[in-house]
Amino acid sequence: MPNILTEAQHFFINKDFSTIGRRSDGAGTFIADIAIKTADKFISKNHCQIIRLENPGGGFIYKLQDSTPSKNGTFFNIEKNTQRLSETTNILLKDGDFFWIGNTKIIFHED
Repeated sequence: MPNILTEAQHFFINKDFSTIGRRSDGAGTFIADIAIKTADKFISKNHCQIIRLENPGGGFIYKLQDSTPSKNGTFFNIEKNTQRLSETTNILLKDGDFFWIGNTKIIFHED
């Protein structure tokens, strides 16, 4: 979801384990699988992760975690800075769920 620091961007999850973080163009720095182009300095380069698992009924299920953990936290389906995900929490994502990293709201959509 766009804001003053981050323009609207779309990404596809095509790996079983994907990192989400701030894009950095510096040589030798960590590059997230989902690298968000942003001026939001509250997003870490390795901020949170999405795990993709095969659903026995077909398709995939997706889980959100912040196991690194990030410096500024990940906040799920609530207003930012209210309740941070712990590093041991895995959240099952459903279409339309959202989460905050830094000052940026990310909306999850299946397909």
